[in-house]
Amino acid sequence: MATSSKKINMDTLYADLMNLCSQDDIFYYKDIRLHAINYRIFNCRLCSYGRFMTHPAALNCCGTMFNITNLKHVQLVSLPLEKIFDYEEGFGQQQFHQCGQLGDKMEKMDGSLVSTFLHGRTSQKQVLRLKSKQSLTSNQVLDAMRLLVGDFQSELEQLVRLNYTVNMEYTTPSSHLFVSYSQTQLTILSIRSHADGHTLFGSRLKRFLLENHFLTTLNHLVSFESIPSHVTHRQLLQETYQQTHGEGYVVEIIQPDRSSYLVKIKTQKYFMIYGDGGTEDSPRSLFEAIINRQTDDRRKLFKDDTKTLTRIDEMEQNMRPKYNEMLRLVEEFYRMNKCLPKKDFVHAITTNENMKIYLPLLLRLYANEENDYQGFAMKHAKDLFGISGSAKFKRHASLTIPLFRRNKIILNFDLIIDCTDKLLSQWRSAPSNHIHLDIGQQCRNLLLLIFGFLAFDYDLKTFDSSDHNELTRALKDFLESIYPVFFLPKVVSIIYLKLSRRYRRARTIIQQYVYRIIDHELTECSETIAERKRRSLIASLVSALQNAEKTEMIKSEEEKKGLNRSEVLHEVLFFLLAGYETTSTALTWFIHLASKHPRVQQKIKAELLENNCKQDLSLEHLDSLVYLDCVIMEVLRFCPPADSSCRTLTMDDRLPESGTQLYAGDEVIIPFINLARDPRYWSIDPELFYPERFLGEDKNHQSYALLPFGSGHRQCIGQDLARFELKVIIARLMQDVTFGDGGPEVNAGGFVQTVTIMPKHVGVTVQFD
Repeated sequence: MATSSKKINMDTLYADLMNLCSQDDIFYYKDIRLHAINYRIFNCRLCSYGRFMTHPAALNCCGTMFNITNLKHVQLVSLPLEKIFDYEEGFGQQQFHQCGQLGDKMEKMDGSLVSTFLHGRTSQKQVLRLKSKQSLTSNQVLDAMRLLVGDFQSELEQLVRLNYTVNMEYTTPSSHLFVSYSQTQLTILSIRSHADGHTLFGSRLKRFLLENHFLTTLNHLVSFESIPSHVTHRQLLQETYQQTHGEGYVVEIIQPDRSSYLVKIKTQKYFMIYGDGGTEDSPRSLFEAIINRQTDDRRKLFKDDTKTLTRIDEMEQNMRPKYNEMLRLVEEFYRMNKCLPKKDFVHAITTNENMKIYLPLLLRLYANEENDYQGFAMKHAKDLFGISGSAKFKRHASLTIPLFRRNKIILNFDLIIDCTDKLLSQWRSAPSNHIHLDIGQQCRNLLLLIFGFLAFDYDLKTFDSSDHNELTRALKDFLESIYPVFFLPKVVSIIYLKLSRRYRRARTIIQQYVYRIIDHELTECSETIAERKRRSLIASLVSALQNAEKTEMIKSEEEKKGLNRSEVLHEVLFFLLAGYETTSTALTWFIHLASKHPRVQQKIKAELLENNCKQDLSLEHLDSLVYLDCVIMEVLRFCPPADSSCRTLTMDDRLPESGTQLYAGDEVIIPFINLARDPRYWSIDPELFYPERFLGEDKNHQSYALLPFGSGHRQCIGQDLARFELKVIIARLMQDVTFGDGGPEVNAGGFVQTVTIMPKHVGVTVQFD
């Protein structure tokens, strides 16, 4: 049974929680009256790991609810999951976890936790309802309840009458921060017994549902798997951290001498997404981590940086009491004035200088709706907490990051295959002994063709022998004319772009096409828009278009919603710069390196044959091509498309080994290519092109030694798309062709610096198998 490692007494749980709330104001309860029945929900404000460990009942102060209509006979009606901590949270806890065995792991979902309870005065009249952590009647709860139908509702009610709380995640396509969902759904995470507090989870829950014939409920069970016994804790942590999709896992730890319990393990991408877009240790970023209860994530990121760990502790000690005081003020004011008529209630708020800012929160409480205190705190971070930050970046990121999630990317599988086949058709028309000297341009044509479909659902006809259309020429002119900007000082770059007729003409044409496409998208019916959003970047961005640009323009950055037309254009141009050029460069390097290493090509072909995709390639087959993943990583390590990245310091610092003093405003270059070739970080000679390193000695390499897409919040948001494109294209090419070395004179390699690091001399033959 998966539960906490701390034993709780169910008979005294209510008294223990009341005692906890009386001793520590971090823990509190909220009374709610629904249809003449009084409920008490226990919750907590912001607090540290250590605060939870002071009292066994504290772990259950996360939405546990009692019926208190009769105070002489208080009844437990809903028992949500206990507080689940990160694997590395808490002093000494990681070492404690490692004493246990790994059990099941389930996907960490990105929705809202809802729990079941029976509502009614008598058992005969009780009906099944849902609650969130704080509310019984919020819009979110009511929407989730609409999914309780048929056999699913009937089986859940049976489980609740057996004295279990069913804990579920409510997810929708619109209400998510990290993982996208195609439809609104309720997913069962666990069930928890009111008798002893034990939780059934994973394989044990599946067995329980099967044995008791809860077959419809079983279909709603969260995806999980049992962790093989040979997998170590370190391997699981590293593999999860390096995973390129998803938020992470909830993992069961089985200890030999006590009940098992659950911990969270998160992916590196999770750390990238959650933040303000500045450095991870910027004041705004640390503030948001505190408000969102993610300081454990930051401590993990900076576990070897004592200075930053001290800053996190200091800010947490400073901000947590202020946030909790905000909650106390709002709730206390509401309790004292909730009996007033609404007009008088509003007057009481607006005439109180200290409470004016909290008007939206108080009105939601008055309407018996759930409040987003965290969102409110971040929106008013400057006024309430003296914290400023990049709200504009967060607005853009919240709209663009979801476009590059895996569930969106994989929809383009057939499109990428079709575009690659056009390149193969062009090669097939050339003589077998022909040496191709324009491989770089061919790769750019392929990726620009794919970009046209992804961005506009538009065929740019880059492989046509006739003159390209106006938009294709404009896109190429834009890319070629903007190259010098990357090597010029900022002021000179601005002057150059203003004087460049080629750049201005190209940008004007692209703008005309983009605005025309926007106007066309706005006239489409809702069904067509939904379908086009699946295929087109610009269609997705148009759905976020501001309704009243002039009104939005005068708002503060924190209050703005959506994008204006100019911002949609900028996002499209950024996607062109960041996505097209880097991926085409990586593909060119692969072809050059493959021609020099025929052994690598043969191993890819053997893997395709072994996985039954020598002829037919499918999305399902793609994930099984492990060696191909290693080849792509080795190409990106051996010849990264970008040589470095630059970061600006937000505070003074000193390098620990050399003692070099750095100051706020200094720019620091991170040399990707130097790190990727530094023998201190690689077990196998880094000067060798050897994909097998990622299957053996260098599988668990130093994470910062390989940074082809950068790292942190500012790393490339399109990296999953780039990896997916490369994998599909290379797999398709290797099904049909073998690249031969065109000779030392024409296939010498070398490099030339443009926006990316391109191979200078590539000359290969293309032999069809």
